[in-house]
Amino acid sequence: MQGLLIRSPAQIRELAGYCAHVYIDFEKSAGHRPQALSQPQGADHARRLAQGIDHRNPRDVPLPHTLQEVRELVQKAKSLRDEAHRYILDTIEDIRLGSAVDTEDARQLVGAMVEQVIESPNALVWLTQLRDRDEYTSQHSINVCILALTFGRFLGMRERHLQTLGLGALLHDIGKMKVPLEILNAPRRLSEAEFQVMKAHPELGHLLLRRDRSLPREALNVVIGHHERMDGGGYPHGLQGEAIPLYARLVAVVDVYDAVSSNRVYHARRLPQEALAILFKMRGKELDTALVESFIRCIGVYPVGSLVELKSGEVGVVVGFNNEHRLKPTLMLLLDAGGAPLDQPVMMNLASPAWADGGNSPAIGRIRTPDEVGLDPEKVIHALQAQQGSQPSG
Repeated sequence: MQGLLIRSPAQIRELAGYCAHVYIDFEKSAGHRPQALSQPQGADHARRLAQGIDHRNPRDVPLPHTLQEVRELVQKAKSLRDEAHRYILDTIEDIRLGSAVDTEDARQLVGAMVEQVIESPNALVWLTQLRDRDEYTSQHSINVCILALTFGRFLGMRERHLQTLGLGALLHDIGKMKVPLEILNAPRRLSEAEFQVMKAHPELGHLLLRRDRSLPREALNVVIGHHERMDGGGYPHGLQGEAIPLYARLVAVVDVYDAVSSNRVYHARRLPQEALAILFKMRGKELDTALVESFIRCIGVYPVGSLVELKSGEVGVVVGFNNEHRLKPTLMLLLDAGGAPLDQPVMMNLASPAWADGGNSPAIGRIRTPDEVGLDPEKVIHALQAQQGSQPSG
């Protein structure tokens, strides 16, 4: 159910018999807003506006309407992601050999990603769901860049601000290339001594990049500051609150989200909803409250790339949603109600006015994992690419 105005404790008790989760839309709630929904004030608010961030006016993403649109966006996004992967691998090799980081290539790559994110970030965000434990370092850098740009777009940032933010996000972990491989790739949780070595990576990255005068200061701030925490408990400098550069605070939110959403040797990946719950618990203590709450709104209840099962049994992947209908995303259905693959994916907008008058409007029943439904996200992407390649021209 959606859109029910709760007015009494009795209604809450009644809903508890039907609902496993309750999502509250504070923007549509009457009366006083909870304290947690904060807006930056004073000098910090002015700094955010100066750097293109406005929490008050989130920017929606255009929804894909046809399967062909999805295919074209995925094809373009996959090409960009592959290019980014090659850049990260080449950069790793250059650093190991003692060569300088090619920031010009990074700038061009981020520029192309900014262009697609401004047009529609959905396909790029979907691709962040593809995870390979053996390539965590490179995939994490790319995912953080994609998610930071998507978040920046949501916050209304202009292109030049997105370019700087994306550059810092793509290079945020570059210092890890100076960490010994036996620590970086350790197939276990690090010892305290090893963790101290790992904690040097923000400063190592800053040292690698600071001589490049073409890099904006804000991008360098992300590299050295993305592990600082609002309560002063972060590293390397133990900065606190607004002393932490704004873009570093933003990337810190995205960095944590992608890290806990990934398979690691010491923890299994969390579902997006679980990852967002972790961020919410960290707000105000470790992470910037306003940024966390805005990021949760940006990612949504059913993030792009999530697998969901309709109450009627069909399974699909979320390919888009808008801020007015966060519980009614646009899906690409992949399995029928019996769990069999559809001959052709089917687009379904759960927020379509076509369902407004019907009592049998489709609705999401639950979130599923790829293993539960036997769907390999990588194969789904490849199938879309193959279908795109087989489309007749003209």
